[in-house]
Amino acid sequence: MKPATLFVVFLCLMGASAQRRRTLESYFDSRKNIEKLIDCFVGVQACTAVEQKIKDQAIATMSNFGQCPVTHCKTQKEREDMQKSMQLLQTKYPDLWNRLVGALILGIDFGRK
Repeated sequence: MKPATLFVVFLCLMGASAQRRRTLESYFDSRKNIEKLIDCFVGVQACTAVEQKIKDQAIATMSNFGQCPVTHCKTQKEREDMQKSMQLLQTKYPDLWNRLVGALILGIDFGRK
């Protein structure tokens, strides 16, 4: 493969990665999105199939010192997205982070704030 072609492929991959990060970050711009997801996580409402997968990955990540194991996050993208999601939740919504930790680790639901 020619160097110029390789460079174009690299730029496309970098653009896709940056777009994925922006999409993930924009999801966290809505507190309602996150509250709905946390409600699923703590059993207040039923989870969709996608939410259940995210919940399973989050529990595995929290049980594995912040790293999603390959048994739950099959790809590097899934591992990076889970790590970024945990960081966004902790920084943007610390009250919801505490609720999640309380429910999943301690078995306590601190309720909505």
